[in-house]
Amino acid sequence: MSTLTGTKIKDTYPGLIKIEDNGAVQPTALKTLTDGTGGTLPISVSQVETKFTSGSLVDFTGTTVTGLAGAGLIAGSTSNSMISAAALTTTAAAVLAPNAIALGDNARGGGYAAANHAIAIGTDAYAEGEQTVTLGKNAWSQSNYGIALGTDSHARLADTISIGRSSQAADVDAIAIGFDSQTGFGGQQAVAVGKNANAGGAQSIAIGNNSTSSNAQTIAIGNGALSNNFQTVAIGDGAEATGVGAAAVGQYSAASGLYASAWGRTASAAGEGSVAFGQQAVVAFDKAGAVAMGRQVEAVDADTTHVRALYIVAPDGGTGGNGITMLSPDGTAYKLTIANGGTLSISAV
Repeated sequence: MSTLTGTKIKDTYPGLIKIEDNGAVQPTALKTLTDGTGGTLPISVSQVETKFTSGSLVDFTGTTVTGLAGAGLIAGSTSNSMISAAALTTTAAAVLAPNAIALGDNARGGGYAAANHAIAIGTDAYAEGEQTVTLGKNAWSQSNYGIALGTDSHARLADTISIGRSSQAADVDAIAIGFDSQTGFGGQQAVAVGKNANAGGAQSIAIGNNSTSSNAQTIAIGNGALSNNFQTVAIGDGAEATGVGAAAVGQYSAASGLYASAWGRTASAAGEGSVAFGQQAVVAFDKAGAVAMGRQVEAVDADTTHVRALYIVAPDGGTGGNGITMLSPDGTAYKLTIANGGTLSISAV
């Protein structure tokens, strides 16, 4: 330990720490500390407060700071944990597990002792599971490895991702992105993207505002698209696939029959196994197996194909591609051809 013995007063003065105006420490008013030559130190003091200058570094490496928790400044902090400075003087954030981080009023990093490495940022944010990330007011990562980003977002089960205000990813491995987007209970590996998008079935996909895929392995893509039966597909603005295994592609297309397909704007396939292909093509409920092809074509019989017009063009100068091949009831193939001048002929193939 150094000593001032034998040292002249003038030589000790530069090393002194003093009040900037050489006056007394005040009851409440902060005064800056300086050295003996007037050099400013990064700290101000009063009788009741000590303040570090903005931008200064306070290094506690290798030291132990005690008394903070006892004074009510930190609630429940543990080793290797971090709590925001703002929370030290407001309603305290709670770090309840090792290696956790909590920033914001009432933020809780690690709701239980097992929630190691959790991160909660925002007022009332709650990172409950291990290795979870929660960001936003009232956001909640409830199970291990979940991610919840946005006010009132909720990543409920393990490995879920919920992004957007009021979004919820409810079942394992599910993803919900967008305001009020939802993946429901039983919707494992489901994906909902868009405002009010809802993917309720296992492995279901709903992409687009107000899109809904409410059964297992369904796909709804487009504004207001609806796919609500097993293994259905609806693609397009307002498209609806409601029959088991049905597919509807195109704006306002509808496939309501079992395994039916509707392709084109406002195409409708209601018969079992029916196909409506083209704008406003229609197959009614009682026309099972029928095919309607072309704009505004309607099937009038079951198990038949209806087209607006059919053109078969022979290759230039040849007849090899000319004709229509048909099968008789006994399985014999016949070919109907047309020659120049309009002569028709039928021959066995």
